Amino acid sequence: MIKEFIETYADLADSTTYNIIVKPSDDNLHYEIVVNILGRNYQTNQWEYVEITFEQVIEFTFKIDKRNSPLGIWEVYIQDGDTVLFDFIPIYDNSAEIVENPDSPFKIRCVNIKYKVTGLRDLN
Repeated sequence: MIKEFIETYADLADSTTYNIIVKPSDDNLHYEIVVNILGRNYQTNQWEYVEITFEQVIEFTFKIDKRNSPLGIWEVYIQDGDTVLFDFIPIYDNSAEIVENPDSPFKIRCVNIKYKVTGLRDLN
């Protein structure tokens, strides 16, 4: 699912977060976080409303930061491994690559994600 997401939305550059919901999972043993964004689909070159569900959340950070709004997205650092990490306010390392920001005001680590398009943005 992560590979497909990255192929479609890349690093979510210039996206906007417009809704965040934290809720218990259906089994009440874990938490899910639903993040709604307006992001560009790089395969169709259209702006889409996308609902991303982060399942079995391990870590969630959301802080209001006057320097970097956690709702406006420049780029997202996405790491796929034993867990999935979305760092919405990453930093750049010495080689100008984006990396995880240990002090990020908006970050989600979970076991899995799923996503769906909930609408299209008409730019005309």
